[in-house]
Formats: sequence, C-alpha cells, structure tokens
Amino acid sequence: MKPLKLGILLLVLFMVLGIAVLRSGEPAPGELPKEPITTKTSESSLPSASPTSAKLTSLAQATKPNSNLATESVASASIQEKVTSLKKDISNDPENAKLLSQLGNTLATEMNAPDEGIPYLEKSVQIDSNDGKVFFDLVGAYLQAGRSERGEMFLNRLLESQPANIAAIEAAKADLLATAGRSHEAQKHSQAAATLNPDSPESASLNGSVLLQNGDTKTAEAQLRHADELYWEKIETAKREGLPIEALEKSRAENTYGLAESMVRNGNPDAERAIGSVSDPKAKETLKRVNAQLRMAE
Repeated sequence: MKPLKLGILLLVLFMVLGIAVLRSGEPAPGELPKEPITTKTSESSLPSASPTSAKLTSLAQATKPNSNLATESVASASIQEKVTSLKKDISNDPENAKLLSQLGNTLATEMNAPDEGIPYLEKSVQIDSNDGKVFFDLVGAYLQAGRSERGEMFLNRLLESQPANIAAIEAAKADLLATAGRSHEAQKHSQAAATLNPDSPESASLNGSVLLQNGDTKTAEAQLRHADELYWEKIETAKREGLPIEALEKSRAENTYGLAESMVRNGNPDAERAIGSVSDPKAKETLKRVNAQLRMAE
C-alpha cells in the first residue's frame, strides 16, 4: 500500500505543478498583465492586422521616444551637412551674397546660433542690398541674439553707405525697434519706408502695425487695408506669372489679423466680417471676445 500511496501523492504533486505552470502567464489579482490583452477593439482583431500586431504596436510605443531622438539626430545631422556644404561653397565663392544669406539664416534659425549667423547675413547685405528679405532675416537674428543695439548701429552705418536702398533699411530699422519695444521710435522709420516704397505691401503692413502699437488705430486701419489690397494684387500677379504665392499668402494672413484688430478697436461695424477672415483659430476667438466686450461697454 505504501508504494501505491506514494504514487498517488506524486501524481497529485505533478498535477499541481502543471496547473501552476499553466497559470504562470496570467496576472494575479490586482496585477497588470505582462502582455497586452487582445480584445475586439485591439489591433489584432482588425482585418488587416496579423496575430503579432498587438505586440508590434506595444514595441513601437515603447521605442517611440528613442525613435524621436533618432529622427532629431538625423535632422540635426542633415542641417550640419547643409552648413558644411554651404561653408565649402562660400570658400570657393566668398562674395556670393545668396550663399552667405543662406548660411547665416540656417545658422540663426535652424541651428539656433544667431551669433554665428549674424556675420554672414551682415556681409550678404553689404555685398547685395537688393534682397529686402535678408534685412529682415538679419533683424530677426539680432533680436534672437538679444543684440538689438548692435543691429541698430549696423543699420545706421548701412544707411550712410547705401543711400539708394534707404526704403529697405528704414523698414528693417522700424521692425527692429518695434519688436524691441520701442514702437514710438520705430514709427518715423516705418512711415519713411511706406512713403519711399508706396507699392510695397510689406512696408504698408509694417507701418500699420507700428501705428496700431502706438494707439493710432484710425490711421493704422487705413494702412493695413491698403496693405491688404497691395497683397491681393501681388498674389494675383504671381498667380498669372506662375510664381509661388505661399509666402505672400502667409504675410497677407498676418496683415489680416492686424486689420481686424484695428477695426475692432475703432468700432467698425464690419469688424465681425473682418474677424471671420482671420485664419488662426485662437486669434479669431480672442478678437471675437474683445469685440464683444467693447460693444457691451458702448
């Protein structure tokens, strides 16, 4: 009898161990499962999903931060390659204003190194001052670097050495001063730029924005409306000539916000319609709220 009892005990023991092994993959009460539980709404139940799709998804989610870091590293490497390539091209053609401006802008905006980009942008406008965009890129780099005073000094010197390009320099100086919180000083420069270049929507828009900052809402509205008309004409011309219009449309959208704001401040009855033309949802809601508050206060 003893061998029989021993055999039964061993059999029971093996059964218990077997059940324990089978249950080892299940979570104990209060524990989270070690693997995702597949349900009717999980990826593995979708028609196009394979039986391992849930595991692949969890792996993708687990490695997502590393994937982002890898993407950022690739992007950073790509920008560095661009900088290296531009520097090489400039070494072969040191007076190429376009290459200098590209390198300066890349360093300032893409690599967040405005102090490194400023000398290239300065040299670019000294060689070729016909590209107004470079002036504003340079102003942006000065402001980004917290060096508005150096920017003002450089533009003053440029004004003396390049009187023929006074309109672009005046506009750049107005932009620099206004962004640095010196809008009252900026006003004479923005007005000069708009007067010297009456067909420029950028100059009209800048002047309107400065006037709006200084509280001259009536004149600002007129200037910003004029800028909107000039932008529309410029966009239509670009369309006919097959030229890109994205940058112009973006600038016009920014001007539209200023125009709507001036109309709100002036109590213009068409303000609501102007607000409807603002593309940015948050800006639109802000203008709606301010307009409603001002109308209630009347």
